[in-house]
Amino acid sequence: MIDVHRKTVGEWLSTYASEKLDGLLERDYSPERPPQLTKEQQELLREKLQGPQGFSSYQQITDYIEETYSVKMNYHAVHALVRYKWNAKRKVSRKSHEKNE
Repeated sequence: MIDVHRKTVGEWLSTYASEKLDGLLERDYSPERPPQLTKEQQELLREKLQGPQGFSSYQQITDYIEETYSVKMNYHAVHALVRYKWNAKRKVSRKSHEKNE
C-alpha cells in the first residue's frame, strides 16, 4: 500500500521500538540525490525540448544526453525529469484518419 519494501517497514518498526519517533526523524543519508545534469545542461536540454524539432522518444533524449554531455542516465530517470518535473512532452505527430486527407 505504501510502495516500500517490507524490509524497510521492518527497519522503521525496529527504529521506532528502540528510539521512538526521534529515531525515525533522523536521517543518516541525503534525502535527495544530486542531479546528474548541471543546471546549465538542464537549461540547454529544456531549450532543445521546446524547439520545433524536439525529440520523438524518451530514448532519443537519453541518447542525446549521453552523446552531448557524456552523462549516462537511465530511461526512467529521463522520463521522470522530462515528463513529471518539467511537464514537457515529446514532439510526436499524430496520425490522422484517411478520410481527413
